[in-house]
Amino acid sequence: MVMHIALRILPSSILDNLIAKGRWRFVFKFAFVGATGAVINLTLLWLLTDYVHIYYIISALIAIEISIIWNFFLNTRATFNYNFRMCLAG
Repeated sequence: MVMHIALRILPSSILDNLIAKGRWRFVFKFAFVGATGAVINLTLLWLLTDYVHIYYIISALIAIEISIIWNFFLNTRATFNYNFRMCLAG
């Protein structure tokens, strides 16, 4: 009930669809992976800029690319339970 009140921003049809079909688990996993990607992005940007002394724009490009790859693989594996070995074996 608390989540339903907190998410009044969403159209009711989308919210009802998520609740009715029990898809909250996927939404939370997806959001958690996105949050870890943001932490990785900011940490790498800080490390590359302050400690490795790479120009901040280059550091940002490297950090963004690594966090995109991290998000892709983690979402594919953890959120959607996709197994890469099945694809390679076929």
